[in-house]
Amino acid sequence: MVKSWIKQLKIINMNSKINFDKIILDILNMEFENYDIKNLNWYENLYRVRIGTYRIIFKKINSEIKILFLWKRWDVYKWLRNYKE
Repeated sequence: MVKSWIKQLKIINMNSKINFDKIILDILNMEFENYDIKNLNWYENLYRVRIGTYRIIFKKINSEIKILFLWKRWDVYKWLRNYKE
């Protein structure tokens, strides 16, 4: 089963000039210094990366990072309303 954010990444890569593959690799390798990352106060261990109108939501537990969602700003925040850990 393919993770939903991977399907979204393929769609975004066709329609955008932003190199999301590099951004995803940086996040998974914990190289955050070049990105606008914010801890989401409502949720424990959830973070968002802002890239223009796109948002990447990921979960960080100890030294493990799991990407949860990647899409445009409005859709990501709608998705977060229904997110349950």
